[in-house]
Amino acid sequence: MENQQSEPRLLMPWDNENLITIWSYRAKVLQLETTDPELVERKPSGGIRILEPVLLLIKHHVLRREKYYERVRREVEALENLEKIEHISRESIPDSVRLFVWQRDRGQCIKCGSRERLEFDHIIPVASGGSSTERNVQLLCEPCNRSKGASV
Repeated sequence: MENQQSEPRLLMPWDNENLITIWSYRAKVLQLETTDPELVERKPSGGIRILEPVLLLIKHHVLRREKYYERVRREVEALENLEKIEHISRESIPDSVRLFVWQRDRGQCIKCGSRERLEFDHIIPVASGGSSTERNVQLLCEPCNRSKGASV
């Protein structure tokens, strides 16, 4: 079983009539049926020799499927997490906190000093456990807030 983790292993030899083999690779069982001369070589004695491209095709198929299923698993996980976040009600920043932060930050972006398109920003995001208190809220202009979001 350990050997088939690194290389495909032949489980059932060629059926000479239909040119079918059964393989095991990375805990998967595959059936290969072919008459492609690049994959099989008929011997004068009537037997068949398996050529290297067969092993490459098996590896390619299994590894590609594993990668595909891993991507699907991550997408499902992300969608499930999104559902959890959507169900969390987000409370607004209290007016008293807004007023305090506006006065403390002098009605301007704390990064660039702009007084346009200002937003109240949670320093530690609510999704990461941040609160809507004076210590965790700051004034940022929209461009600075978006650039911060990309790096958090």
